[in-house]
Amino acid sequence: MTRLLLPLVLAVIANAYFPATPIAAAVVARGSSSLALPLGASDGWYDFSVRVNGQADLSRHFAGRMETGADSTSDPAMHGPAIASQYRVG
Repeated sequence: MTRLLLPLVLAVIANAYFPATPIAAAVVARGSSSLALPLGASDGWYDFSVRVNGQADLSRHFAGRMETGADSTSDPAMHGPAIASQYRVG
């Protein structure tokens, strides 16, 4: 829930698993919004960033796996593009 007095437009950007086309989500002032992503094709794995339109310095990155209690697979994006997008220390 936002405590701001102005509405926000968020851009949800897939970093892996989903098409890279940003999804826009509007949040009314002092309101909330929800977005459901289909995780079946990625075995429950997700990797996306959320940015506030008009505020380039504000971004949050979410990555992981939706835990269901069922047997799972290793991160399917770990072998390819996900490694290239990691930050390098040093």
